[in-house]
Amino acid sequence: MSRIWLILVLISSISGVLFVTGCKNTPSTAPSATYTPNGMTTPTPVSSSEVMNPSTPTSVSNTSEPPVKNEQKVSSLASKNLEITLTSTKEGFRIDHDETFGFYVMQTLPTPRGDAVLHVVRRMDQSTANDAWIRKDLVLIKPETKEVQIYTLMNGYTTDSYSTDSITQVLGFIDQEHIIYAAIHGDQDTPTTYNIEKMNVYSGGKEVLFNNQPDNVSPDFYMPGWLNDKKEKLVINSFKDGTTWVFDLLNHNVIKLEEKFKNTWPRFALFPSPDGNLFWYHGKLYNLQGQLIYAPNSLGRIELGLYWSPDSRYTVRHFANDDKPEDFLSGGENDILAPQSLTINDPTGKIVQQAETNDPKVHLELVGWIPEQQAAVIQYYEIDRSRPEDDQKTKVNYKLMSLLTGVQKTLMPTKLEDLTSSTRARVRTYSCCTAPEIPFFVDTNNSTFWRSEDRAIYLGQFTSGEHVWNVVDHRRAMAKIYVFSPLTKKIRTLEDKKTISDIKLFLKSWAFDTGNLTYQKLEMK
Repeated sequence: MSRIWLILVLISSISGVLFVTGCKNTPSTAPSATYTPNGMTTPTPVSSSEVMNPSTPTSVSNTSEPPVKNEQKVSSLASKNLEITLTSTKEGFRIDHDETFGFYVMQTLPTPRGDAVLHVVRRMDQSTANDAWIRKDLVLIKPETKEVQIYTLMNGYTTDSYSTDSITQVLGFIDQEHIIYAAIHGDQDTPTTYNIEKMNVYSGGKEVLFNNQPDNVSPDFYMPGWLNDKKEKLVINSFKDGTTWVFDLLNHNVIKLEEKFKNTWPRFALFPSPDGNLFWYHGKLYNLQGQLIYAPNSLGRIELGLYWSPDSRYTVRHFANDDKPEDFLSGGENDILAPQSLTINDPTGKIVQQAETNDPKVHLELVGWIPEQQAAVIQYYEIDRSRPEDDQKTKVNYKLMSLLTGVQKTLMPTKLEDLTSSTRARVRTYSCCTAPEIPFFVDTNNSTFWRSEDRAIYLGQFTSGEHVWNVVDHRRAMAKIYVFSPLTKKIRTLEDKKTISDIKLFLKSWAFDTGNLTYQKLEMK
C-alpha cells in the first residue's frame, strides 16, 4: 500500500515567527486549522499542512516513522520535508525557503474557489545529470490570511529527470477541491512508474485513479496533457513516439488511440481546443476518440501557425504564398515566415471566413479575438529587415473582422480616454495560443482602438472591473504595474517593482512575482 504523505507542524514563538515543518504519516486526510498574522512584521516561516495560531506555540512530532529497508537506496530527500518562510513586506509578503535540495516552482495556479493559490515545488537529490530522486510538494497559500498548507505530491527515483518532469505535472482541477496529476513512483531497485492520482488541496487526501499509467516512455518524453471542459477526459501524448492515452475519469478506463500523433522537436504538433474536446494535428482536426473530423486542402500554400479562439468556436489557420527572403521576419536563431492569407474554421473544420493580401509586400495575421462579439482583430504590415529584430513590422494597421459576415472594418488609433466603449480584445504578443496577451481595447461603435506602446503584458481584472497590466524595463530591471478604469477612462500607476520576472495576477488583487517569489496586494479604488 502506498503511503500518503501528510504534514504535521512545529511552531516556534521566537520573535513572533511561525515555523512549520512536514513529517510522514499514513492517514488519508490532515487536520486543518487557521492562522491569522495579526499585523505581523517579522518573518513568518512556514512549511506544512497544518497551520496554527502562533500565540499558542505547539510542538508536534511523529513517532510512527517507517523502517528504512536499505539506507543506500533511499535519499534523505524523502525525510527532508519542505520548509518555507513567509516574510512580511511593505506590500505583502515574500516566500523564503531552504535550498538544501534546490527549490523550483514548477507550476502556479489559483483554486476554483478563488480563496488560495497553489505552487508546485520541485526538489531533487541528483547523482548524475539525469539520475535523481525527485520530490514535488504542493504549497497552498491563502494570501489574505497567510494561511499555508503543504502536502507531498510525490517522491520517487528516475534515470531520466527530463522525461519525468515532462509528465509529473498538475493537470488541472476536476472539481472545486481536487486536482488531478501524474505522480512518479519507484526507487533505485525498481523501475520508474507513473500513476494518475487526485488530491484534495484543502485536506491532502489522495486517491490513485490509474495505476502504472501512462507508460514510462523514456528516453522519450511527453507533451503537456489536458482535461476536457466536463472534466471527464484526460489526454496525454508522448512526444516522439506519438502514443496518445485518453483516460476516462468517469468510467475509470483508458484507451490508446490507434493513430500515432508524433511531435517534432522543438514544436508540439497537437493543438487542443480550449474546451479540450478536439485537437488539430498537421492541419487535420480530430476528436478524443482519434476520429478524423476534417482534413482541409491547403491549396498549395505553405501552412503556418494556427490557434483557437478562447471559446473554442473558431480556429485560425495561417498560410504563406511564397518563401522568398523578403517574406521572413528575423527571429534570432530561426527566421519567421510571415503569412499572407488565413482561414477561419468552425469546430467541424468548415471554413467560415477567409482573408488574404493582394500586395505581395503586405502580410497579415489574426492577432486576437473578441469572443463576446464573434469578432477578430487582424494585423496588416510590411517587413523591413534592416530594422532591429523586434521592430521589423512597418506600416502596421489593424482591422476588425466579423466572424459572422467576414466584413472587415479598419480600426483607427485613439487615446484611451477617448474610447466611448472599451471592449478588451484578446490580442497576443505574437500569433500563438500560449503567447502572453497585451492591453488592447476596441471601441466597436466608432471603429477605434488603443494599445500600449510599451512592451506591456496584460495581467487580468480587479473585482471592480479595472484592467491591470505591467511593463518590464529590462535595462533598469524594473517593472511598473498599470491600472485602467473603464468607468473613468483613466490610467493610474502603482509603484515600481525591482524585478524582470513574470508577474501574475491571482485572486483579483494579488500580484505574484515568479522570480522573487513575492506576493503584493494591489491597491483597488
